[in-house]
Amino acid sequence: MGGCEKKEPDLSTLLDSSTELTLSIWTTEYEDFFEALGREFLSQKKVSGEVVVRSFSTSNGLEMALLNALAEGRGPDVVFIDGDWVLSNRAKILAAEPTAGFQIESLRTLWIEAAQDVFLGESYMYGIPLGADTLALLFNQSISVDRLGEEELPLETWKDLPGLAEQLVQKNNSFERFAIAALPMGRVDNVFHMTEVFENILFQRDFSLFTSDQRQATLTQEGVSEDGKKYRFGLDTLNFLRSFSDPSQKHFTWNASLASNKGEKAFDTFLQGKVAMVFAYARDLHRLKERHKRLQTEEDIRLMMDSDIRTVFLPQFKKPSLQAHRRSLARVFGFVVPRTAAQPQVSWSFLRFAHQSDIARTLHQSTGLLSVQYPLLLEQESDPLYGVFARQLKTAQVVQMPIRRRLLQEGFESLFDRLEDGDAPLKALEWLEEFLTEHLREAAGE
Repeated sequence: MGGCEKKEPDLSTLLDSSTELTLSIWTTEYEDFFEALGREFLSQKKVSGEVVVRSFSTSNGLEMALLNALAEGRGPDVVFIDGDWVLSNRAKILAAEPTAGFQIESLRTLWIEAAQDVFLGESYMYGIPLGADTLALLFNQSISVDRLGEEELPLETWKDLPGLAEQLVQKNNSFERFAIAALPMGRVDNVFHMTEVFENILFQRDFSLFTSDQRQATLTQEGVSEDGKKYRFGLDTLNFLRSFSDPSQKHFTWNASLASNKGEKAFDTFLQGKVAMVFAYARDLHRLKERHKRLQTEEDIRLMMDSDIRTVFLPQFKKPSLQAHRRSLARVFGFVVPRTAAQPQVSWSFLRFAHQSDIARTLHQSTGLLSVQYPLLLEQESDPLYGVFARQLKTAQVVQMPIRRRLLQEGFESLFDRLEDGDAPLKALEWLEEFLTEHLREAAGE
């Protein structure tokens, strides 16, 4: 690989001395951080110029604007984007060959597997990963001690969850029906991340949402269990999720009255000490801690102690002791250079600058986003709150999403609307399967 190395070009040789450089960055978040990062880049490179950051309110808005810009031969110099888009749109990205300090082989030993799968090819880099995340559970330690007599949750598998919910829940005669709920689950209107929980369970069961050629959704596909019984992956998982919001179940623990369907949804219920557990990403944990500080200034709001927030691993389909490692899905985020970038060498110089360890540390402190670099992830693993996320990320995997993630979320929300309107679960899943398949065909131009 050493023979393929290229040296990093001097930025001053790439620019017209009479023209001031403008570095354009598109993103959906962290705009202040990226603007400061861009200014630091120009300062260290001793180049005069400005940094223009355009922030979009949704990932869908960013992706549509980017596609339109690419079609017209224009666009930003750099885009901060989800790895799902990178995997599905590599032809729209200006890849780079290895340079000094950025050899493919060395990056494969430095980055976690999920980051490699998204941003590395056999001979090219498709971008620079800035961070990654994975889903885990936050819990209120005071509730755990009070209800279970334990500081740590006795939770390993999804089968453990109903029994644990029964122990944690505290029902009463109020309108909400609960003094303390166990966890937000079984709805999508006032709960975050139910789609991702659904995905993770199916992933742990070695089931794909789509056929191998990515032309059809497979939510109603049948399988055979280890004891020879037939079952449907999607239907079985959907019924499990919904059981937590079913009043006829002993582990009934969530309903529409427990949280708003806007704003922070069930996260605020958690902060107010009214629910024992909540699914969250590491970025959510950072946001929750910041929100806890703000809510402390408001009157008439009773909050849990900030020190009572604890984390526990995402439940597994099989006992962790029976697996080589825990299984979970990773989300990876990073910078890419669009193929229409006007100054690609400058863009890639900025990407390599952004790969510094100190920048990754600062990004984590500012956002909660975890590093993709093993040495930094080892540091974050020692953190009492973020350590669970860091340990999961070391073996977490990415699965290519052939349609925009927002479409999957919208389809899942519509599925639950149909269930509320009386559709049988299998019928609702059949509708979602067709909905996703139609969008797959549309994306393929069929």
